[in-house]
Amino acid sequence: MLRNALLLVPLALSGCGGDGDESAVSPAAAASVWLEDVATEVGVDFVHDVGPVRHWMPEVGAGGVALFDMDADGDLDLYLLQGTDLAPEDGTPGSSLPTNRMYRNRGDGTFDDVTESAGVGDGGFGYGCAVGDYDGDGKVDLYVVNVGPNVLYRNLGGGRFEDVTDAAGAAGDAWGTCAAFLDLDVDGDQDLYVSNYIHWSPDAERVCSTTRGEPTYCSPNSYADPARDTFLQNRGDGTFADASVEIGLDRSYGNGFGVAWGRIDARPGFDVYEANDGMAHQLWSTAPAMRRVRAARRPRASRAPASESAWSTSTTTDSSISTSPTAA
Repeated sequence: MLRNALLLVPLALSGCGGDGDESAVSPAAAASVWLEDVATEVGVDFVHDVGPVRHWMPEVGAGGVALFDMDADGDLDLYLLQGTDLAPEDGTPGSSLPTNRMYRNRGDGTFDDVTESAGVGDGGFGYGCAVGDYDGDGKVDLYVVNVGPNVLYRNLGGGRFEDVTDAAGAAGDAWGTCAAFLDLDVDGDQDLYVSNYIHWSPDAERVCSTTRGEPTYCSPNSYADPARDTFLQNRGDGTFADASVEIGLDRSYGNGFGVAWGRIDARPGFDVYEANDGMAHQLWSTAPAMRRVRAARRPRASRAPASESAWSTSTTTDSSISTSPTAA
């Protein structure tokens, strides 16, 4: 079983300084450049699209990305999240826009688009994703976080995936921004922690403008409605139970935009640090009481008793400590 998961967060639509004139770069600076954009040359023709620009809040964040070995051939493959029209005229989200794309690494530095054969072309408004082995079969599964229902793809092997969202109870209905697979309750199975942003719908949109009266995007705090994060506890049978309230995530809300996890002390279990957009960040720390959550779930005879752990929270206003950028 994979013990670690790759945390993936949304990218912000923000630019760097300068006017984009490459000729302004000095020869010395050009010689020190480490990175080169080779997407076209290697076969990655993905273009992110958020649909018609309405100055709605979800449009400000670009889709997430995952690099993971989806077909177990030893090479990292590439999964890219797409936007969509949040209010299509025909009432079918994603019908007029391309979907998320999976690019298989050929092993020579180039990629093939295998989205259709892999079965991972979700058409939601993607914000983030995470990879991990939630069912313990040794294959890397994929969780896609959307504005609206999320998607869980189970890896079947051979580069093929199956959408098991409903069967696993892993959808949710919030605006998620990122997620992490981690064994939070220390029972040997990977749980899911989902960072949620604000309660949003087209009807909840605000009208904001610049000092010149031009339409622009609002601050997340203009909505004054941060969403609670979600903790999906792995039952160990391929399904999840929403234990968000049981572990205390209802005690403190923020405009969640990124999470990182690890151990901050010697106690069993993991702690989660949440980067919030425009609000104090949160550190969710383990504390004795998780046994109450486990007692409410179906026990597994093959597992040893879990260590006692649950949650308390503290906040920090140091906005420089962040695991993801803040949307402009």
